[in-house]
Amino acid sequence: ERIKVIHNGVEWYKWQNPFNESFDICKSSLGFHPDLPLLLFVGNGWERKGLKELLEALAVVKSKGIGFQLAVLGKEKNIKYYKELTNNLKLSSNIKFVGPCKQVISYYQIADVAIIPSHYDPFANVTIEALAMGLYVISSKNNGGSEVLPPQRGLIIDNIRDKEGFAFTLEEGLKKMKDKENASKIRNSVKDFDFSLKLEEILQLSAKVTL
Repeated sequence: ERIKVIHNGVEWYKWQNPFNESFDICKSSLGFHPDLPLLLFVGNGWERKGLKELLEALAVVKSKGIGFQLAVLGKEKNIKYYKELTNNLKLSSNIKFVGPCKQVISYYQIADVAIIPSHYDPFANVTIEALAMGLYVISSKNNGGSEVLPPQRGLIIDNIRDKEGFAFTLEEGLKKMKDKENASKIRNSVKDFDFSLKLEEILQLSAKVTL
C-alpha cells in the first residue's frame, strides 16, 4: 500500500499532427509493399529484445502462406548473425533491417502493428509510443509495458520460446491492419499518458508524501 506505479508517458498532444498525417502516407514511401501488413520492431540489443524468437515465429507464419513484412530498427553489434538467420529462415523478402533511426516516428506512421517480444524490459517506451500513434501492439509478458495492453490495444505473448504459440499470436495481430477508426480509438485510449499529465501525477503524489 506504500507503492504507487506511474507508467511511462508519451508526447501524446505533440504527436497529434503526425498521427493525422499518417493516413496520407503510403508504406511504399519507405520501401515497403503498400498492401501487406507491416510489423514494426524497435530496440537496441536484439538478443534481449527477442528478435531471434520473433524471426523463428515469423518463419512459421510464412510457412502457412500468410503475407507480412517487418521493419527492424535499432542498434545491434552482431547484426550479421540476424541477417544470416533471416536468410536461413527464408525471410529475406519479408524483412528490412533499417538500423539506427532518428526518425522513428516515420515508421510509426506507416506501420500497422508494433511487436515487442522482449525477454526483459522494465517498460519498453515503444509500447506507449506505438499506442499514441494508433498502432496495435503485440508484447511479451516480460515487458512491463504489457500492463497497459488490454485486448482493445494489443495482445500478450505468453511464451516467446513457444514458436507455434508465438506464431498464432502474430497471425491474430496481422489481422489488425491500421485504419483511421480503430487507430483513433487506440490513440485516444492513452490520452492520459501525455507527459504533462504524468508529471502532474508525480507532483501530486510528492505533495501527499510531503504532507
